[in-house]
Amino acid sequence: MPKNLFRLFYCFCLIVTGFLANALPARACSVCGCGDPLASAGTNIPMSGIFHLGFEWDYLTASALADTNNVAIESLIQRTLNITLSYNPSSDLTLIAQIPIVNKQWWTTAFPAPPPNGYGVMSAYNTGLGDINIGLRYFFWKDIDLDHQQSWALAFSSSLYLPTGNSTNPNVPDPHAELGTGAFGASEGLLLTHYAGPFNLSANVTAVIRSVNNTGIYAGYQFANAIRWGIQGQYNVADPLALSLSLDGRYAEQDSFAQDEGLVPNGDLVPNTGGLLWDLTPGVNWAAFDGVGLYAKVQIPVATYLTGDQTTGPVYSVGTQFTFR
Repeated sequence: MPKNLFRLFYCFCLIVTGFLANALPARACSVCGCGDPLASAGTNIPMSGIFHLGFEWDYLTASALADTNNVAIESLIQRTLNITLSYNPSSDLTLIAQIPIVNKQWWTTAFPAPPPNGYGVMSAYNTGLGDINIGLRYFFWKDIDLDHQQSWALAFSSSLYLPTGNSTNPNVPDPHAELGTGAFGASEGLLLTHYAGPFNLSANVTAVIRSVNNTGIYAGYQFANAIRWGIQGQYNVADPLALSLSLDGRYAEQDSFAQDEGLVPNGDLVPNTGGLLWDLTPGVNWAAFDGVGLYAKVQIPVATYLTGDQTTGPVYSVGTQFTFR
């Protein structure tokens, strides 16, 4: 039964993503990553009374044609320190808080405006607290076989994004250069895990929805809703060392702007946002000491179907996690 359940879930993921790739227009979202939003909290079945503290540093690059013309290119370098706190009050439940410290370097190439002056190059450099994410993961079904040292588990994940990041900086000329979205968001997903000796397998699918920004000069702007998924295999090469490989993806609608602030016409979808993205993600995990783990991974785009003129680069991540009993 567990194997049949996993095959059913795996086929469901393939059918959904295949349908999105072939039947829907390609649109993606500038604030949505690939895979499980709560991945930094781990996928293990919880042990009651365990507390985890994690630090993950991410680096990404992206660019797109400017919203208001067909000439300028907007470029972004984003560096994020994600601080993850998680606690297991029981053997079924994990409570999670993710606190991002964000640095964004955003700029445009020069582009012409109505004569005689033109706009020239615009830029912004922004650092501070991003949107905090609080959530939980509840393992509502488990099948543990101690004799054969293997287990299956199915968990429900839910989280709430809080608009704690500044989205009203007057020196920032674009909502994508702000530290926060200025809006609430939520994610709901399923996680399936299988552990069998040195080999671990997990699969996830998550929906992320976002409300409309109601503050500042970008009031009315809404970052796109998205579907995220991933399938990962991990093999313990030696006692402290494990290698992993995952296929992650996301599909998102286009961003939208409900008010006319000069960026796009009233109520229009924002051009050059949205699309379908597939990433291949190799990683390495090292249990350095008792209760201390280190890891590194890189999300490499292998297939992109993005709306308009967009590019996205690899996402580099390194992190550490401390476990307290």
